[in-house]
Amino acid sequence: MTAGPGTQGASSIPVRFAVEIQVDNARIIGIARNLSRTGMVLVVPAADDLDVAQDKPVDVFFTLPGMAEVVAFTALIPWKQYDQRDHRGNEAVALGVQFLDTSALVQRMLRTTIAQYQPSVLMVGFDGATVQACSELLLDDFRVLSANKLELALRYLDRVETAVLCLGPGLKAVQAAALVKNARHAYPGNATVNVVLGGGPDLSPFTELMAQDAIFYLAGGEMVAPDVTPIVQSAAARYRSLAVAQRQKDSDGLQAIHLQRILELSQRLSMQDDLQSVSQLVVEALEQLTDADRAYCMVHDADRQVVWTQDLDSPHMREASATSGLISFVARTGVSVAVEQAGADARYERAVDDPPGRGDERLLAEPVLAGRAAGGPGQVMAILVAVRDASRAPFTREERETMATLAGRVGADLARLDLKNQLEELSSHNEELLRQKPLQIFREEALDHYAHRRAVEGDVLRISPRWIGWTYWLLLLIAAAGLVFAVFGRVTETALGPAIVKVEGQTLITATTPGTVTRIAVRPGDSVTKGQVLVRFHDRQERAAVKRVQREYDLQLSKLLRNPGDSAAQQAVMGLRIQRQRAQASLDQRTVRAPAAGMVRDVRVPVGQHVMPGNILLTLAGDETRYKVVAMLPGHYRPLLFKRMTMRFELTGYRYTFQKVPINIISDGVISPAEAHRYLGKGPAEAVSLVGSVVMVEASLPSPTFSFQGQKHHFYDGMYGRSMVPVRSESILVSLLPSLKRIWGGVK
Repeated sequence: MTAGPGTQGASSIPVRFAVEIQVDNARIIGIARNLSRTGMVLVVPAADDLDVAQDKPVDVFFTLPGMAEVVAFTALIPWKQYDQRDHRGNEAVALGVQFLDTSALVQRMLRTTIAQYQPSVLMVGFDGATVQACSELLLDDFRVLSANKLELALRYLDRVETAVLCLGPGLKAVQAAALVKNARHAYPGNATVNVVLGGGPDLSPFTELMAQDAIFYLAGGEMVAPDVTPIVQSAAARYRSLAVAQRQKDSDGLQAIHLQRILELSQRLSMQDDLQSVSQLVVEALEQLTDADRAYCMVHDADRQVVWTQDLDSPHMREASATSGLISFVARTGVSVAVEQAGADARYERAVDDPPGRGDERLLAEPVLAGRAAGGPGQVMAILVAVRDASRAPFTREERETMATLAGRVGADLARLDLKNQLEELSSHNEELLRQKPLQIFREEALDHYAHRRAVEGDVLRISPRWIGWTYWLLLLIAAAGLVFAVFGRVTETALGPAIVKVEGQTLITATTPGTVTRIAVRPGDSVTKGQVLVRFHDRQERAAVKRVQREYDLQLSKLLRNPGDSAAQQAVMGLRIQRQRAQASLDQRTVRAPAAGMVRDVRVPVGQHVMPGNILLTLAGDETRYKVVAMLPGHYRPLLFKRMTMRFELTGYRYTFQKVPINIISDGVISPAEAHRYLGKGPAEAVSLVGSVVMVEASLPSPTFSFQGQKHHFYDGMYGRSMVPVRSESILVSLLPSLKRIWGGVK
């Protein structure tokens, strides 16, 4: 017995826990793959396939994740899928398990498990503080697990449905790459998304995995918990899309065939002129698309309060009252119905719903709404009914969706034919009235008036409505207001250009020697004193050189003390003293100290980065720090720019947050883009794109902070934005009619 996976409801979750099934004297152990309140999908080894009838109850035992109680109840196995693979890549069979007679306690446990389901995030190679911080940030969306050993991580991946595997700086790049490769090899059925954070400076071990699209995100440096959270959430979204795609993979081909069949049916229905032909075509298609044993298209006549259909194997019509039965319920409410045992439903009426049936069949009923094609609620035009024998598998979700799609396509054709019938009936009724009543084009009242008042001349026929008069005055008022606005309103011309925040009075701490950063002793915002250690470089060789020279110096000094007249020892001590001073100076160069007291603004190098002389390590702000805006305006506006003019500055990313500052400095001449880039310096110039000559304008910012959405933020050197300076304005009327400039002189 094979059928599609129909036991899964709309609220199903991916799971992985052991399930035991017993029937007669046989027992098998499988792994649950999906769980809902009505059933589950169970994967068992292909060699342990259980041969059991669809209607034969089996005993099921399992323990839900996070609960200690053993759940036990009876179930059915309505379908199987062969040629499957479990999460370890072994051949397996997928069983659909439909729950029977579950108690209220079991239903609560299932409902709680599904409602509290959270994708698992496995963090390996992170310290306890980072794991705790990530757990607090991801508490509402994920269940965070941690493993401090690679063997424990592999066991988690085997036993827990893991959405994201996050590898941290505690693992070497080779170890992290090996763990991902081993997990993919051991558990090829897992849809886990891999994230590597803190892989180190050498990321070559991940080259092969990146080529195989096995790494979702890779970072060389260590990341803090707030930065880890968004990448984990994005990886979980990727995991959900992969899981959905895997579940829909097998049904995509059948769905495409069904849609093609519905399209062909729509084309045939558009050429039909009577309801009987449409009904027959729909019934034939419905039986094929849903694999039903019987199908009906019951047309609903709302005026007569009946439902009727044309039987395919009989020339007679079957008509029933729309007051009882499942079909009548759908006709009255417009709500679809799906029952697994029709006779057990209190609304079932065999004479109306399924005359050939016995009452134990599976039945689907879908309303055909006249307004469904347009998205409205519409009137129930017909009811599509599909019946399947009880010995066969239940209708799947895909078959129900196909039936709903078919109903949506049929509604427009039935509405078209219903409108045609109404027009024909109305036309026939009008023709009958014309035949029964003599033709008379004048009203009796008009004829009487004309006969009794022949001497009175008629007035002119007035056909203009009342609103014509006040509409005329309204348009006249609007025209007058527009003219006044054009005369007194003004159009302002504004000089626009890029602008950059410059911070003066801060010290750029640069590297004086090449080396690799091993420690950063400060963080942005820290206050430091003169001589305080800021950055340390790798100094193993320098320390060794100092120790070696110191040992030689001590040896020669001891010889000199034993024999003060030894001239060779005296020369050796003098030479070693100079070497010791040089070695100590080289060692001191491996430590960067604060040249003056101040506050650390930003740190531009991470630990482990190799720097060269001249590379900026960090910036240090003193007490006399000044903030200004440097704007680059088009060069042709230079004659119109003056000091003390107001400039509006808007930072990129902070819309409508304007800083109004007076202009302090204006360059005397117009310069080229290359000269402007040299003026800005190497860093800020890379963010500015200039076309044509520009004039440099500077303005002082009144405060080192600005407000955005009720919060204060600091200005930082190099922040990019847009500057606006109003240079001239003119009347709207003059702008529309330039010749008026000679009369009014319109520009200011």
